[in-house]
Amino acid sequence: MKNVIRYLKTEYSATRQQQFISILGHLSFLVLGILSLVYYKERMLHFDTANYAFQLIFQEDFYTGHSRYVSYLPQLIPLALVKAGASLQSVLMAYSFSFILLYYLIFLAIVYLFRNPAGGLMLAMALSLTVRFKFYAPVGEVVIGIAFVVLVLGWLTSPIYQQTGNRLWKSLLAIVLSALFLWIHPFPMISLALCWLIWLVYSERWKKAYEYLLPMSWAMIWGLKLLIQGTGTSYENKRLNVLQESWTVISNLPDYFIWDRFLWYLNAHYTLSLILFVGVLISLALKKRWTTLILSLGAWLGIAILVIVLHAYLSAKVYIMVDGYLAHLGLIMSLVFVLILGQRRERWTLLVFLVLLTFSLDRIRGVHRFFADREFLLLNIIDGNSEPEDPKLLAHMDAFDWERLWMPWAISIETLMMSSLNDPEHPQTLYFQDYGQPLDYLLDDQRLFLSLQYEPEMFKSKDLPPQLFLPPGKYKKINLKDRY
Repeated sequence: MKNVIRYLKTEYSATRQQQFISILGHLSFLVLGILSLVYYKERMLHFDTANYAFQLIFQEDFYTGHSRYVSYLPQLIPLALVKAGASLQSVLMAYSFSFILLYYLIFLAIVYLFRNPAGGLMLAMALSLTVRFKFYAPVGEVVIGIAFVVLVLGWLTSPIYQQTGNRLWKSLLAIVLSALFLWIHPFPMISLALCWLIWLVYSERWKKAYEYLLPMSWAMIWGLKLLIQGTGTSYENKRLNVLQESWTVISNLPDYFIWDRFLWYLNAHYTLSLILFVGVLISLALKKRWTTLILSLGAWLGIAILVIVLHAYLSAKVYIMVDGYLAHLGLIMSLVFVLILGQRRERWTLLVFLVLLTFSLDRIRGVHRFFADREFLLLNIIDGNSEPEDPKLLAHMDAFDWERLWMPWAISIETLMMSSLNDPEHPQTLYFQDYGQPLDYLLDDQRLFLSLQYEPEMFKSKDLPPQLFLPPGKYKKINLKDRY
């Protein structure tokens, strides 16, 4: 045992350390890439991602919501396949893998262009430590933004940036990279600012005036976003209005369902990461690095509180709504791990990183079961209620299974793609009629396709792409009240 401990404490050269760290990063993205292909249906056939994939195929063009054009990047390959007439499976697999490919290209830029292997490892950890259900909803810009946060931080913490001389162009490059956030979800900007502050204090660069060009540029980016996009959609404004009730939520945490779910996340998914995070904070205290300790802990708690307040409305286990925001807790932890442990040239630190990544990637793999079960349930409903001459089914929201299905608004296009994959000759669709939604006068129109719950579309069969062919026919009403 003493020999093992002595071996783990053995130091090695900085070059070897960078090589080992790079290998860990490559292996992490290899596993993520394999998972994205093995579980492509779980990732591409549910919720927002299903809508994005459907629109990409139907319109044969790029698609995004809320003017967040970063979503175009992973659409390049699947869109090319759509235009080439590729099969639905090929398009969906390519789309699923393209997200990981985008992250891997950012990883390569950080490691080899910025010469910052530790920054690359930070990206691998940030996309693993606290990302769980959102791995299976990859179009969410709140998670895509994490990669771009690390891209900026990878430049700031790179040896190229930290070398003296030519400060102007280095700061300008950081500003240019930050400008990418004009086309990303606004939440990652908060994480970027907090991570920058932690790094600034830890590296003792807070006294250097040029470092403050960055926060000034971020303020301008925020201003441009407001000028270009306004304050957001009515949905986003409703979410932001909750901030006015922040103190009410904070002072009554046990009364809110989100608090119970937050504690569940800590216990079920974040335990190992949290133990190490606390250990690193203790090491900072022993070194009397109090400012870094306070900022790191404050940033983690600040994001946690903000996520809880923003999701105070949550009343069911719809984890897809909160998971992407909680993922930013892993971003803070990843930065702290890299700053504190990544600089140590001892074998035990590599072992810690390996165990962390293995634990996190296994947790990601494990939650695929929910999405597989959801697909099975929807296809089972269709199989039990439809005939070849009745490819279109209509159920009512009073029979919707919120516990197992979570969201109803895109089920029509979800089931169309699910059934098209299972039996391309007999695609089917299931639509849930919303409360008070008048549809009866439309149902006799055989051209009707009720796509999104809030935006029914009329179509002619010949206008649909071959990957999503749905024969014309009337909608058949079904009663699911007794099914569950």
